[in-house]
Amino acid sequence: MFSDNERISWLQMERQFSLTYLGAAALFLPGNLRGRDGIFSVLLGTGILFVWIFFLLRQAHVYKCPEKYWGKCPARAVALIYQVYLILTGGWLLSGITGLMSEYLIPGVPRWVLAAVLVLVVLAGSGNIQSRGRFAQAAWPVTAGLLGLLLLLAAFQADPALLMEETRRSSADWGERAVDIVRGALSYAGIFAGVALLPFALVQTTERGGHRKSVFRTVGRMGLWTIVFLLLELSVFGPMGQEGQAFPMLDLMAGARLPGGFLRRMDLIFLTAAALSLMFALGSILFYSKFIFQKVNLAAGRLPAAVLTFVLGTADFGGWEIQTEYGPLAVFVFLPLLAAVGVCTGFLRRRKVG
Repeated sequence: MFSDNERISWLQMERQFSLTYLGAAALFLPGNLRGRDGIFSVLLGTGILFVWIFFLLRQAHVYKCPEKYWGKCPARAVALIYQVYLILTGGWLLSGITGLMSEYLIPGVPRWVLAAVLVLVVLAGSGNIQSRGRFAQAAWPVTAGLLGLLLLLAAFQADPALLMEETRRSSADWGERAVDIVRGALSYAGIFAGVALLPFALVQTTERGGHRKSVFRTVGRMGLWTIVFLLLELSVFGPMGQEGQAFPMLDLMAGARLPGGFLRRMDLIFLTAAALSLMFALGSILFYSKFIFQKVNLAAGRLPAAVLTFVLGTADFGGWEIQTEYGPLAVFVFLPLLAAVGVCTGFLRRRKVG
């Protein structure tokens, strides 16, 4: 397990995947995922991800030697697409993390200072796949257990009558609701479009002690976590109370209490655990920004990606903000683009190479 063979176990791979996405599911879900329709959107979006993963698993061998299957120039073009996606996602995560920290945890500290510290910290811990796998293996049970306990405490605020109110609202026009559900499903799939990196992760996973289909369990687990978040928000805030809240889970946790009335700031504990997940996700982005270029024999380093991530996450581009623009970019640009790459790879997976 601790041999230096640049491979991780299946358990470590699954926990890396889960830890990477848990924070985003807790804090950065698209604003159109609300109420019962949001839950249907998550179910449909999870189904879309299942189909995508089914085809990705059949193509994993292509990513071991992409230049042999794609050709030198096409492989490098595909690597560049992945690189742009990773850097934009890193800027979005960095902007979100620093915004949360400056508002809730460390007010008064300039966001660019927080961003610089975060980038340096994750840069230092994103260089070795085995160390990341061991960290995820140890951190996932603690993080998931802590968040699960906090969700249980927050559930005491739930009002079943609000769920019934949502049931009465469900008699609205089904055509409009169906469109909203599909939009929400695409938004959910866009947030988790990083599953396109799954074949690169499988290249680094040992062939023993697991099965590739266990990835479905991991994606399904993320869907269940998201549905729990949405159900709690619905049962506490009602069908309309979630609108206008930037971080509804933090507002929900602010009302959670331990028996006896002590330790009141549950929202800060929740944020700390979620921030750990987000920082791990940022480290994954920097790691794969180097690894993907290495697979196509390009000069690779994490520093350029880290610098561009810092710039995107902190700079003002004349009113263009990565935090607001990332969602449309993920859904309308990178989701179809990465899916198209997967379709093309599907045609090449049976190609005979020397």
